[in-house]
Amino acid sequence: MLPVKMATPLSVIVGTATAIYATWLSRKETDWRSAAVLIFFSFLGIPLGLYALSYLPDHMMK
Repeated sequence: MLPVKMATPLSVIVGTATAIYATWLSRKETDWRSAAVLIFFSFLGIPLGLYALSYLPDHMMK
């Protein structure tokens, strides 16, 4: 099993690629106003997640 500090970035890369592809496929049906709110708050959470990944021990992240 991969350590948390290695598995997390891999998961983010795969998840982001999948989300971009799914968004592209459904771009005509997407409610962009609602999506903008979700994207905004997702970007707010990124620094918190990076901080936790960098400074918290692995056992707390699992």
